[in-house]
Amino acid sequence: MKNLGIKHPCKSAEACLPLLTAFFGVAVFVFAVVKASTSCFTHDESYSYLHFVHHSFMDILSYKQWYTNNHLLNTLLMKYSGGLFGPTEFALRLPNILLFGLYLGAAFRILRRMDPWLRLAIFTLLITNVMLTDFFGLARGYGLSIGFMMAGLYFFMKAQGPRRGAFLTAFHLSFLLASLSSFTMLTVYASLILTDNVIRAMAVDGAGDFFRGIPGFNKVHLIMLLLNSLVLYEPVRRVLTHNAMDFGGKEGFFQDTVSFLIYHSFHNTFLPPRTDTFFQVLFTATVLAGSAWILRAYSRRKEIPGASMRGLVISNLLLLSVSIIIVLQHYILGSDYPVARFSLFLFPLFV
Repeated sequence: MKNLGIKHPCKSAEACLPLLTAFFGVAVFVFAVVKASTSCFTHDESYSYLHFVHHSFMDILSYKQWYTNNHLLNTLLMKYSGGLFGPTEFALRLPNILLFGLYLGAAFRILRRMDPWLRLAIFTLLITNVMLTDFFGLARGYGLSIGFMMAGLYFFMKAQGPRRGAFLTAFHLSFLLASLSSFTMLTVYASLILTDNVIRAMAVDGAGDFFRGIPGFNKVHLIMLLLNSLVLYEPVRRVLTHNAMDFGGKEGFFQDTVSFLIYHSFHNTFLPPRTDTFFQVLFTATVLAGSAWILRAYSRRKEIPGASMRGLVISNLLLLSVSIIIVLQHYILGSDYPVARFSLFLFPLFV
């Protein structure tokens, strides 16, 4: 090519990896668009359209019809997308398709500082999970919730640096929309606020400095939680009143939620009992090993590990706190352990 006078776009194979990563993302996005525009509506999509979309804005937002098939933000977006472009399958699925673009962009930005080969591997895992990509092509709340979750996670990571207030505000707005799409996102929302305070505790000298700084450090959290609560109060109250937290798992956290994390990781393949138990131990050991690594680094420096480990610190604390909250919800509120589509959000967090 050099002899022909044509410049190669990449100086080396490694320099081409960002382009290859972006190409994979575009290819999977195009596949999702084609699938959304050519496949027929499922039963759940049809039920949402026939029973909820034609209600008024306030009736939808207040969760007047509290049936779990009614994913609030998805219902609202179906209503207005269908009204704008006509009640076609693609128009009603368009909000989820757009959120897939947001998911891809946020994931790429989160991984951008990684080694190019590692970034390519992780990004490929994040965008080729069969069940996850399928939900971005359906008019349901699960794709919306995971798209806003990934955006919120990106803003949360950015909030650990300069312009904390602006990025925290974006984080809270992202999780408001994620929670309106699927109430399981409230678990991740609460876990990240807890994670932010744990990171703060690791960064200051002594418990006294931490407790004295709690009001100022959490000012944006408190303001945004108050505003978000005004929107979320009524739908969450109806969920709790009708005990609609039936996420399917009744056996236990490991038997249900962790097993379905493994199920999603192996592209919806159920493994034999002994193999499933092996991977339960392996997945748990992965999180615990990350915790041990962080504690070792912290004990040596007596301060929070640097920016190079920030992703590990956040993801590890997030997974631990999500797991604890899920178990506490079961014992305090009587909610089921998340399984199947309700547990799908754990896959990108674990990856």
